[in-house]
Amino acid sequence: MEQKSKPPRIKIISVGNMKVGKSCLIKKYCEKNRSVSNYIPTIGVDYGVKATTTKFNGGRISEVKIDFFDFSGEHDRPPTLSILTSVSQTTCVLY
Repeated sequence: MEQKSKPPRIKIISVGNMKVGKSCLIKKYCEKNRSVSNYIPTIGVDYGVKATTTKFNGGRISEVKIDFFDFSGEHDRPPTLSILTSVSQTTCVLY
């Protein structure tokens, strides 16, 4: 029996000042029908995931999963940030 391989995962972290819309942007992308009407500060790190399809070099279309790590705008947790930046593929800076 042939086993289906798991889709690749892309890890993205978002960093920036408080109240710039990091959480709102991620929630809007990951949960299409959800909107954030009240400001609720992120404490530490929030997480979102989105499954999507993309075209790779050579034209192959494949499913990927995007993991978003949303960091608090309070810059008092540098150890957590340094750990996740070492394993992420990209960083989204919002200001």
